[in-house]
Amino acid sequence: MINQKGFTLIELLVVVAIIGVLAAVGVLAFNGFIERSKDTVLKKNHDLVLKFLMTKAMECDVGNQSISFKDASGNENVTYSCSSTDKTDFANKLLVHVNNNVCKNVYRADRECMVITGGYIEETIAVDINTGHSSCAIYVRTYPVQSLNPEIWSSGYGGKVFNMPSWC
Repeated sequence: MINQKGFTLIELLVVVAIIGVLAAVGVLAFNGFIERSKDTVLKKNHDLVLKFLMTKAMECDVGNQSISFKDASGNENVTYSCSSTDKTDFANKLLVHVNNNVCKNVYRADRECMVITGGYIEETIAVDINTGHSSCAIYVRTYPVQSLNPEIWSSGYGGKVFNMPSWC
């Protein structure tokens, strides 16, 4: 009888099954990691936008006549008068600046990082111009993934009423 070397069919099937189980577990763990990473990025983008808003308000508070935003091409040639009462104009200039120069939506390619809305919109930074909080303000909040944030999901992450001194 000839001594044959190699693996039996059963041994190969067992190895393939083990590799399949390990791959399935790895994919599930990787997907959870990706979800948590996107959630963290969305919250950091929200915090970055709020810091930007505070900086712009401070520029008006110290006596500047106007503040500047970048346009869609990245040129800092869009201005907003510190004495303006038009918060819709401010929100639109902010929207162009943020969506083209600050952040991208990490969840959906077909949605901007920031949108002007009248309330809830998931996985993006929402700006409400006609907020019930104050007629002299805009309201900025973010609705991250519900499964990762059950405690803050209903009210939105970091909801912040923001106003410029000239709005009222």
